[in-house]
Amino acid sequence: MRIAILTLGTRGDMQPYVALALGLRAAGHDVVISGPENFAEWVQGFGFDYVSGGLDLQALLQSPEGRDLISGSLFAIIRNFRDISQKITAEIIDGSTQATVGADLILYHPKVPVATDLGEALDIPVIQTALQPIVVPTGDFAIAGLGNGILGRRLNRWTYGAIRAQRAMFSKQLNAWRTGTLGLPPLPRFARGGEIKGKMLPVLHAFSEHVVPRPTDWPETAHVTGYWFLDDTSGWTPPDDLQAFLDAGLPPVYVGFGSMTDKDPEAKARLVVEALTKAECRGVIATGWGGLTADDLPDTVFAIDGAPHDKLFPLMSAIVHHGGAGTTAAAFRAGKPQLVTPYFGDQPFWGHRVADLGAGLPPLPQKRITSDQLTHALRGIVKDKSFTSHAETIAHELAKEDGVATAVNLIEKLAI
Repeated sequence: MRIAILTLGTRGDMQPYVALALGLRAAGHDVVISGPENFAEWVQGFGFDYVSGGLDLQALLQSPEGRDLISGSLFAIIRNFRDISQKITAEIIDGSTQATVGADLILYHPKVPVATDLGEALDIPVIQTALQPIVVPTGDFAIAGLGNGILGRRLNRWTYGAIRAQRAMFSKQLNAWRTGTLGLPPLPRFARGGEIKGKMLPVLHAFSEHVVPRPTDWPETAHVTGYWFLDDTSGWTPPDDLQAFLDAGLPPVYVGFGSMTDKDPEAKARLVVEALTKAECRGVIATGWGGLTADDLPDTVFAIDGAPHDKLFPLMSAIVHHGGAGTTAAAFRAGKPQLVTPYFGDQPFWGHRVADLGAGLPPLPQKRITSDQLTHALRGIVKDKSFTSHAETIAHELAKEDGVATAVNLIEKLAI
């Protein structure tokens, strides 16, 4: 089969789909990927055809609008999400349309609203995918963007209507494309996502049931495959200066916030370094393109631009991060205790999963974080060995799974 994977997001969103694409190619399928333009060279390095969706997420997150979007302000999120979505929808349409030419099957990320329209027009199978539980309603917990989901079963199910509201924000634009280009009838403004002509699409959830147990009320069309891990194949080893730092004392705490960009990254770096010092923890802080900066560091703190998580995390004593699905999964896989300091979106959900599983403390929201709070939390996750014990138990279970292989087998069956 020729399979088109339509995705959108940050590096954490892209990596699982590259892992899946590698598994599909190994099974004999031809794969084309569409996503943000700033990942084109990286994805093409794996030998895949890549069609740019036209969106440079790095530039977006570093823009004033992007900084507002991840600031945690509900007003800013609502105001900017609509504006940003309308700007990029046309580019997503172009990229997704090109990627699906000649395709026999479409796999798509929930952030790509045009996948179902294209599947309907081309009359080919469509499979929805998700890195977090946000598309299939359940009474067990609220949609992942609402923290730990303690609203009660009826309200929990109701929260999944947010996915329908997402499309409603630009339904006029999508309907103009459906009718004018695809020759399809318009959809209601609040059309249900994940359906074509009223039929529910299968959904592959790329996480482990050991981290998020399969909800008791999910339909048979919802599958949990296990994580789609992309292993580093570059042969990365710690550079000499980092290795010397690691050899000089106890394993450090990793601190990194992925693609999240603070309005004042210098202040955030100072807060992190101060907390590490007061907690008497050695630390490795990741600057990366999220904007965290750190100059004039003490001897107990080492700064890196970035490193493959599957190689770096096993060298750490604990992982402090923003709560992205991919980083959370990598820390679980490494068997390390975690402290999630979420910004927005599904990040609080993963923080609560970490705490509920006994692998770390409850999440510490970024917009309220203080040096004293972070100091206290750092001492807790390093000194309380029960967190490490629970994390290692989860890692043992994850090692038994092969999420990519499970997903490939399901895709081949569902595409018939």
